[in-house]
Amino acid sequence: MKRGKSKFFEVELNWLKNFIFEVTVNGFPKFCMDELEPVGEDSAPNPADYLLVSVGGCVASSFLYSTLKLGLPIKKLQVKVRGKYTRKRGMVRVGEINVELHVDPATENISAENLELCLNVFRRYCVVSESLREGIPVTVSLKMGEHLFEVLPYDKNRD
Repeated sequence: MKRGKSKFFEVELNWLKNFIFEVTVNGFPKFCMDELEPVGEDSAPNPADYLLVSVGGCVASSFLYSTLKLGLPIKKLQVKVRGKYTRKRGMVRVGEINVELHVDPATENISAENLELCLNVFRRYCVVSESLREGIPVTVSLKMGEHLFEVLPYDKNRD
């Protein structure tokens, strides 16, 4: 499925029951998202899980792209992403994300220096992790019938 070259992209979530949502991404097969117990049923990955998938997938793709561009053949690439929940101002947040890349080179000719060069280059191309690192503005609006409500951004200084 080709998406074109638009600067915009979107997903759609439809509430099924409790805290379970059906997610549609640009015509790809639908999947579900749920919250952890005790709020949800823990019947599907939760939003924080998908955040880890997004970061890991982008880091892996960017790293693989850099190895291909530098002519460094890879036999195997495995990615492990681990998140840590933390509390900030009494609220649960994702406090950190750690990504481990496990690489098996396809030839003996790949040196640690060459892989280090990839490490120094690929991060610039990882749209998701670099966007998170820089901080992404998030706006929220609520539509109910003809009414549109803008949800004010969270003020860090109010709590």
